[in-house]
Amino acid sequence: MGFPVYDSAAPRSSARLPAKMVAEGLVLKEWEQNGYSDSDWYVTYWDEETGRPHTVEYATTRGGSVPPSAKVDATPAVRFLADRWYAATDRAASVVKGSERLKLPHLSALVHVARGRKVPRGLTGRVIAESREIAHVSKYGTWTTYRTMLLIETDAGTWKVDADHCDVIEPSPALVQELFDLAEAA
Repeated sequence: MGFPVYDSAAPRSSARLPAKMVAEGLVLKEWEQNGYSDSDWYVTYWDEETGRPHTVEYATTRGGSVPPSAKVDATPAVRFLADRWYAATDRAASVVKGSERLKLPHLSALVHVARGRKVPRGLTGRVIAESREIAHVSKYGTWTTYRTMLLIETDAGTWKVDADHCDVIEPSPALVQELFDLAEAA
């Protein structure tokens, strides 16, 4: 079935605008997005030219539009191609997300204390423990805040530091290896 679009070559009449069906056998998903006073209808279809899914708005209540009549009609072969594409992009996104994790303080990472009051700034050491603490602070009432605390081992001893006060100098070798393995699988 596909989804309808205006045929720009056909003459327009005031009674009904001519439309033609496109992407027959390629529609993967159809949905409506309701706005404050208008609705828009979208369709995701498999674009054979680019080899990836493509999303378009095909109908709206904002003006002259085709009636919202798309149907999901993707063939099993098209669904297979789309599933394979989505799996590949999910793996790529996992690699990117993993690379972001390398910037956050974590176990076995070499960190540098850049901010804070209770621990000397400029302190550099390896994270040997991680914990999540609850702090109840106020003379006006009680509330709960969660902080991730790190235990850092340095030449000057062991220090307890808020993770927000640290920058990673060298990530954990185990986390780097996990990221490499994830990238090879993608």
